[in-house]
Amino acid sequence: MIALDSETALIEPGLQAPPPVCLSWATREGSGITVGEDMHALWRESLEGPGPVIGANIAFDLAVAAAAWPELWPAIFEAYDAERVFDVQVRQKLVDIALGSYRQHGGYDLAALVHRLCDRDMPKDDTVRLTFWALRDVPLADWPEAHRAYAIGDAQGTLDVYLAQEAGLAEVHREAVLTDQHRQCRAAFALKLVECWGLRTDAAGVAALRKSCEERQSALAAELLTAGLLRETKKGLSRCVRVAQERMLQVCPSARLTPKGYELKSREVKYISVDEEACQDSGDPVLEHYSEFSRLGSLLSGHVTAMEAGTVLPIHTHFEVLLDTGRTSSSSPNTQNVRTFAGAREVFIPRSGNVFIDCDYAGAELHTLAQVCLNLFKHSALADALNAGIDVHTRVGARLAGTSYEDLKARVAAGDKDAKRYRAMAKPANFGLPGGMGANGFQHYAKSSYGVVLTLDECESLIQAWRDEWPEVSEEYLGWVKDLTSATGFTTIEHQISCRWRGHVSFCQASNSFFQGMAADAMKRALYAVIKACYLHGTALYGCRVVNEIHDEFLVEAPEDRASEAAFELSRIMVREFNPFTPDVPVSAEPSLMCRWSKDAEAIIENGELKVWHYENCHCLKG
Repeated sequence: MIALDSETALIEPGLQAPPPVCLSWATREGSGITVGEDMHALWRESLEGPGPVIGANIAFDLAVAAAAWPELWPAIFEAYDAERVFDVQVRQKLVDIALGSYRQHGGYDLAALVHRLCDRDMPKDDTVRLTFWALRDVPLADWPEAHRAYAIGDAQGTLDVYLAQEAGLAEVHREAVLTDQHRQCRAAFALKLVECWGLRTDAAGVAALRKSCEERQSALAAELLTAGLLRETKKGLSRCVRVAQERMLQVCPSARLTPKGYELKSREVKYISVDEEACQDSGDPVLEHYSEFSRLGSLLSGHVTAMEAGTVLPIHTHFEVLLDTGRTSSSSPNTQNVRTFAGAREVFIPRSGNVFIDCDYAGAELHTLAQVCLNLFKHSALADALNAGIDVHTRVGARLAGTSYEDLKARVAAGDKDAKRYRAMAKPANFGLPGGMGANGFQHYAKSSYGVVLTLDECESLIQAWRDEWPEVSEEYLGWVKDLTSATGFTTIEHQISCRWRGHVSFCQASNSFFQGMAADAMKRALYAVIKACYLHGTALYGCRVVNEIHDEFLVEAPEDRASEAAFELSRIMVREFNPFTPDVPVSAEPSLMCRWSKDAEAIIENGELKVWHYENCHCLKG
């Protein structure tokens, strides 16, 4: 086994896999540093050898190696496929998630892991860490000792952490806990390549977005100043939080919750929550506008500012490959959960000569939920409906409306507003209720996640309609999960197929985790396969680039002259890689081509070929 670590030029926008300066290594027999072409030789020898190749965030090191020596691409993918690439950070996250202690021991950077597992500190001197590029032309023999020690220390620390993990994991059933480590490592590499490529934005679209946000915020400010929820200061407008709290108590006399959700024994105004969720739930237009004003401020200072930078150089989000739920996340900026404001998504454009392929799974988590039920109980009404091509939201909506599926489907297609509302009401039920929430929680979930406003009576009726439609979920599945958590309120679960463990989960967490976790595992398998097709010869996706991963959706940049062929290949790979998790309830994935990223885009097929969906009167450019 060998642990490897790269020191490089500084990371910059447009240069996320910078040129390497040295490659340090550590084995059981010793450690050292290589420079120049010896780095290439060591990478090839390690990737093609029989032993483990170990790193801390090794996805970065391999992206650096591939950028410097593109001929290494096949060897990198072969090593990942042979399950010889190990990442000590991913491993520790899997262990902590299995023990129910994710993020309870500090961070997962190398220094934190060395301190935690090896009981020693790693000095991280920025005067050394940030100055390796100055040594690129200096013979290794003439390097300062501080730089040599720093580089070797990273490789040695990585190896020591790996060995400590191997020694200590026996007591937590290492083989089982780490069963899923290679899928997660492959996904981490795929996400690193997505991160490195980045997204571009359109100057006109960003300018229009800023203008519309500022105009809306200005209009809200006039109302909020009059209501006393804003005040003018030398630095500009400032929110009057105490006034908002007092108003919250006036319009919601039962508003006695702290921001953390604990009920107060007294009605102290200072503890009343006026965050976005509380204001939106208040039903008071002024408080709703108060939260909208705050949201616009965050949008302008965060999303819009980041998007302006993307007009010059690529925007590089940071992907986290593994949360305790099994899902990924995105930050700085968050490109997975773009704010729902007109034009916020449409500012993203492909590079010149390219178009976007957008492809997502149709009801991925509904399919995994149905498959989980089939695996457990050997039957599922939800699976039967999905396999029959039935729109499950219309199905539940029809039961709620007291009519037939065919009738409501026809009325929805005809544009009947009442019929469309019944279907809209069913959507949060199908996606939210399998998590075991009650009427109050569901009421909030429907409004915050889907914009569906329901009374508690409507919630109760909808919950009953959902239960009647999918009894294997409402009775058998949720009953089975309840039994798992009945003794102490918490349990440890093992996910189907991936065998990934998650410890100390509550009833609701476990209810969601089995099917959401399966969808996340399947998505990561598909992402790696798509990335591999983009970087290796052999398919229509070669040369395309994945620019975003949005849980059940991929956004890909493809040359316009072969985008249709690439889109169908993307769909084929996504379906092929997902369905081993849902063999009895296979998913579909419909691609579309677009000149901007938008949820409004439609798949246009003419003579068997996908056409680019254009914006005839692009609202995001009109200001």
